[in-house]
Amino acid sequence: MLLTPDQQIRLEEANKRLVTHPDDVSAICRRGDLLRIGEDYRGALKDFNVADIFDPNNAKTLKARGTVKMHLGDFDGAMKDLNRSDEIEPEDQYTLKVRGATLIKMGRFEEGLKDLEKAAELRVDDYFVVQFYGVAKMMQGQYEQAEDDFTHALQLYPRAHDVFINRAKVRIELSNYIGALSDLDRAEELTGYLSEIYQVRGELKDMMGDSEGSQIDLKRAREIVDADTKAQKARESLKGYDF
Repeated sequence: MLLTPDQQIRLEEANKRLVTHPDDVSAICRRGDLLRIGEDYRGALKDFNVADIFDPNNAKTLKARGTVKMHLGDFDGAMKDLNRSDEIEPEDQYTLKVRGATLIKMGRFEEGLKDLEKAAELRVDDYFVVQFYGVAKMMQGQYEQAEDDFTHALQLYPRAHDVFINRAKVRIELSNYIGALSDLDRAEELTGYLSEIYQVRGELKDMMGDSEGSQIDLKRAREIVDADTKAQKARESLKGYDF
């Protein structure tokens, strides 16, 4: 997971707390947030589902769960949570930006950009907002403009591995293969466990004539997917909720 040493310590503390106090909503949400930051979205979703049972209609939980559902591709579920959050805390900047991102992923660009623009008014230079301006343009084939947005987002937050991946994708479309390869290498430095990095880089190396390098990356992508599948099956085999 993408956690700093301090965040890892806080995760361990939350786990210890939940062993003796399994109904501590604060600890459940704290662990869920840390799992979300570490991109263990399924684990985070499990925590936020439990938190919502213990403390329903909590805007903070709804926002966090909506974010997790967006990353998992459950856009309808994300919209339900984010709309509920908006009813409790109208015009909240976090809700607006995540809902805007979700709408863009759904191809509802006009609605999504409207939410992102409201979020940008509430907080200037939010890299997440700038990133999804780029995602909207990338999805619509506006690759040069998308590259500018991704570059701006990386200026605001240079460790955003997902932005490096997206910029690599638009650079491939713009035939800037060297720049794309550099972005994917940087994404690997930041997080080496995402199959998408190796899949895209493997395909790129194949286009560049590096068949050996391509095979190595594509094999690594398959290994990560297989490991994730096995881990998911193991989690699904467990009965009940394991604190």
